[in-house]
Amino acid sequence: MVETLPKHVPRFEDCESLLRRADVFKDFIREYLRVNPLQGDEKLCVVTHSQFIATLTAEGLDESDSKGFKGYTWADNCQLLPYNRF
Repeated sequence: MVETLPKHVPRFEDCESLLRRADVFKDFIREYLRVNPLQGDEKLCVVTHSQFIATLTAEGLDESDSKGFKGYTWADNCQLLPYNRF
């Protein structure tokens, strides 16, 4: 897979598909937090790949960008980032 994935054209998931998946994720988290509200200073932690973090933080598509998005955050390995745009 390590050899195949970077060479696969088109990507396994295109940017539009990733944005749709991010919307599903955001809807799920909103519903989860509605049913299970955080108390006091509790935080919710989501562990995922940098590409999905970029998708969650993207302002939209940008075909000229290497990741395919505009206005996104690219997380370093094991980086903790606050996120509240549910």
